[in-house]
Amino acid sequence: MARGETAVADRDHLADAARRLRMTANLDVTFRGRFATDRRSFTLASLYGCRTAALRGLSIQPGAGVGGKAMAQVRPVTVDDYTRADDISHQYDRAVGAEGIRAMLAVPVRTEHGVVGVLYGGIRTTQTIGEPVVRQAVRLAREAEFRIAVDEIVERRLAEVAPLRAGGDGLADQNGVDRERLREVQAELLEIAHAAPDSSTRQRLSALSRRIVDPIENTPTPGDPNPEPVVRLSEREVDVLIQVAVGCNNAEIGRRLSILPTTVKSYLQSAMRKLDAHNRVEAVCTARRLGLIP
Repeated sequence: MARGETAVADRDHLADAARRLRMTANLDVTFRGRFATDRRSFTLASLYGCRTAALRGLSIQPGAGVGGKAMAQVRPVTVDDYTRADDISHQYDRAVGAEGIRAMLAVPVRTEHGVVGVLYGGIRTTQTIGEPVVRQAVRLAREAEFRIAVDEIVERRLAEVAPLRAGGDGLADQNGVDRERLREVQAELLEIAHAAPDSSTRQRLSALSRRIVDPIENTPTPGDPNPEPVVRLSEREVDVLIQVAVGCNNAEIGRRLSILPTTVKSYLQSAMRKLDAHNRVEAVCTARRLGLIP
């Protein structure tokens, strides 16, 4: 798999959530904890607003402190005064005290594999962390969960099509790679892209879905006396044709791409004109022959 096409190893969505939480909530410090490979503890990092390095690299055990409790109970946990709280363990008091944190919030971040990390926020005065701040932290944690899940799906799907993408049509024929499955993967990535809560994720997934077809585009054979005409479709026209290719009607395409059925019809008609096609089936066949969709 090419560098840059996976995301889990390269993108720290928990760190991004911690950064955004500091920017959008009334918190003095934010940071994240992410599980080690053995899942026996998680390590604090990506500290925003901290004055010391006391928390950096601190290893947190499940059930211990505010974050360990949030992880074990799989729910947000808050304390008004960390050092005096009687419902948490206190083995991390020295590090928390060195940073001057009194009130603390911890929200678990989980995927289908279980809790993968914890999003933290802290205030240097004794006070109750309000419900709006908790809601914002939970919202950012859910976004991080979505992004992590998307990255895992992308990695799995790209691994499925890697033999075809690496070797082109010849390798696809040798290994029996199912082109119909390739179309389904591309359509699935586009559907996830349009459901993403932020534009950067949408753009990244849309670009990945289109890159799937790059190595199998049909290019004119040198010396071919009848080369195919060059047809250029817009990104949305390609998106619509991919969904048509997997059997979706206009209403289904609209739901998948978050556009109106009438808009789907408009994109489809435009693509048909460019492809000189008289119906949906002909448009899909021509687009496949030209390598515009898999």
